[in-house]
Amino acid sequence: KGDTKLFVGTEFGKLYYYNDIDDNLSGNFRKVSGNYLYLDKGWRSSYSVSDFNGDGYPDMLIGNYAGGVEFMKGVSPSPISIDEIEEGFAIKVFPNPAKEMITIESNENKEFEVCLYSIEGVMIKNFSFKNALQINISGLSSGIYFVTISYDDIVTYRKKILKIQ
Repeated sequence: KGDTKLFVGTEFGKLYYYNDIDDNLSGNFRKVSGNYLYLDKGWRSSYSVSDFNGDGYPDMLIGNYAGGVEFMKGVSPSPISIDEIEEGFAIKVFPNPAKEMITIESNENKEFEVCLYSIEGVMIKNFSFKNALQINISGLSSGIYFVTISYDDIVTYRKKILKIQ
């Protein structure tokens, strides 16, 4: 269970990603991201994800209302990290580096979604919180992880966290 993923293009160009598909064809799928990979490829976008070239990495074909098709080749994950971004929200993520727990705090009165990703871009955990959240990372291997914090499908903050033993 958990191998099938659903990617859905939208009227306004965003890519939605759902999981909990296997053995759940008559149920509700779980939305993992309302703006997966921060893609916006234009009106009435359509996405197809597969290993089209047989290299072991997922590739993506993208079409939109304007016509044409774009091919995005999947590649080996880069060891280079993304920049930290904060867009006007008072959000704290600490400590960094961390051993057992990370804490996320906000003074905003909003319901936030938090996703924890491996350096390879695989989502490990996701949560919802308002004001504060503690995430137990003691079971994770040492390495670099990314936290994204969003609300209403708008990513407001990305932070890299170094997990040490």
